[in-house]
Amino acid sequence: MKDLKSHTIREFCRGVVECRICGLKFAPDLEEDREAHELQHMRIIWGAMPYDVREFIKLAAWGVLHDTRGPATEETKREQETAKRAIVFAWWARAVAKGIPENHLEAFMAAHLAHLDAELSCNQDQIDEAEELMAPWNKYG
Repeated sequence: MKDLKSHTIREFCRGVVECRICGLKFAPDLEEDREAHELQHMRIIWGAMPYDVREFIKLAAWGVLHDTRGPATEETKREQETAKRAIVFAWWARAVAKGIPENHLEAFMAAHLAHLDAELSCNQDQIDEAEELMAPWNKYG
């Protein structure tokens, strides 16, 4: 059987490699780089996502939210709710990478879903209320 690392680590340039799991580019000969790479994998195990993956998920989800194919149907409403959850989960993954305690999940999600709903509603009162809910979480974003 072929070494599994050959599927996950690839040459980038001049002694630097790229991990296909976490996206980190590092020099495998440097202990501090190997430690940083291991830390990235631990963050993923703990629930974080690589930056480019998070951004890709959010980009796709925002595309769904801004889709103007016509009148909203039950299916498009479900797709939009799923898109909101995808965006909020991407934000959660960033917060996990920045050390948010896991027991804050529900309050974090509630505040961020309220924020998305408010922004999409364009209702200033709703936006102001959501901003208050978001205040405790800004340090993770």
